[in-house]
Amino acid sequence: NLESFKTSGLQQLSDPIVNQCSNGSFHHPVSTEPVPVLDFPQSSSGLKRRKRDWIIPPINIPENDKGPFPKLGVKIRTSNDKEQRVHYSISGPGADEPPKGLFFMDKYSGQIFVTQPLDREKQARYTLLAHASASGGTLVEAPMEIKNNVIDMNDNKPVFTEDTYEGSVPEATQLLPPLCFIGYDILIVTATDADDPNTGNGEIAYSILNQDPKEPNGNMFAINPNSGQIRLNSPGLDKEQYPQYTLTVQAADQAGKGFASTCRVIIKVTDSNDNAPQFVEPKYTASVPENEVDAEVVRMQVTDEDEPHTPAWHAKFRIREGDPGGFFNVTTGPSGQEGIITTAKALDYEKRNQYTLLVTVENDVPFAIKLPTSTATVVVNVEDVNEAPIFIPSELGVKAAEDAKVGERLATYTATDPDTQMKQSIEYRMAPDSTGWLSINKTIGVITVKSPMDRESTDVVDGKYKALVLAVD
Repeated sequence: NLESFKTSGLQQLSDPIVNQCSNGSFHHPVSTEPVPVLDFPQSSSGLKRRKRDWIIPPINIPENDKGPFPKLGVKIRTSNDKEQRVHYSISGPGADEPPKGLFFMDKYSGQIFVTQPLDREKQARYTLLAHASASGGTLVEAPMEIKNNVIDMNDNKPVFTEDTYEGSVPEATQLLPPLCFIGYDILIVTATDADDPNTGNGEIAYSILNQDPKEPNGNMFAINPNSGQIRLNSPGLDKEQYPQYTLTVQAADQAGKGFASTCRVIIKVTDSNDNAPQFVEPKYTASVPENEVDAEVVRMQVTDEDEPHTPAWHAKFRIREGDPGGFFNVTTGPSGQEGIITTAKALDYEKRNQYTLLVTVENDVPFAIKLPTSTATVVVNVEDVNEAPIFIPSELGVKAAEDAKVGERLATYTATDPDTQMKQSIEYRMAPDSTGWLSINKTIGVITVKSPMDRESTDVVDGKYKALVLAVD
């Protein structure tokens, strides 16, 4: 209730300039400038506690005032000064408590003075108690609270929490439309301002002053002016060409129009799998003998522009077409840039003498962006090898009488030659043994008795005699 105290508005003071005593204290009014006059609230009788809804408006004092000092701030008055001589005084932080001496009151006039420039960043408010007492020291009014607000002036520039910030961004980062502020979040820069954050003096705006290098364009990055969040603003990062960017970032108060400071931001471009490995040759021709397993067929060289010896560079091969039977394996060589094809099963020239394989190459990690896959064609010629004739069955059982006559025909035992393309003839022979009982026709494989047989011979076991027949192409 503003009626709980009375102000006389801006009243003209007629007191002369203050003098300073030898002990450093001030007395007598120093100014005739109009200042607010605060009356002590009226009491019905005696000294009473003021009601809680009595509101004394705060006194606003600009910080860093250049004076001259002491400077009059406000005047206190009681209606009792018409009846008796009243002495005025103040107490509290800034007066008789630390920091002492910032405020003093002329005890005769009730004028409150500021003795020196105030710094809001040190203390933003001083709450004083004003006292009015009679000559004998008896209080004639209850103490009145006076709040002195130090008004902020823009006397501090923003300060970054770090001189240099570091961040990273994958080179193949994809942006979402629209580009500005929707890209990949890289890092946040932060600055503080000691001025009042509720005024423009402490309102910080961020901006990017410079980008080095400026390729592929000078707006690769953007910054949120309010939060300091730096994001990727444009596609085209390429670690192989521009592995690092240096930004000069500014923080300025007054929403970007006041005091400013700068910091450095280093953004490293990390490698992404944005380069597909490429075969050095699009077509390879190789030959491999039939019947060999784990035989090396061919080595295929590739190149990759990604960072060497990383998963985005290391090659991985696959046979996509031409080997439904699984006759071949493909592995990556020790260099990481070489595919080695070997035989997984024995090849048969007579069944198939040539294979055409389609081989693709990728990396250990997926491509970061859509890229065409490099392919190579490998023509494998199977070399024919002279294979031994094959008896079917591999063991032939024949019954013969012990007294069979010499020259008697016992059986015909022939073999076939797997090398059908060679058109070779087969010659049959009996392997030498101790009995010499049998002979074979070298052309048609007819087995006959060569000499009398003896069932009681030690070469006969359980009534069976085994002889070895050879087929030679």
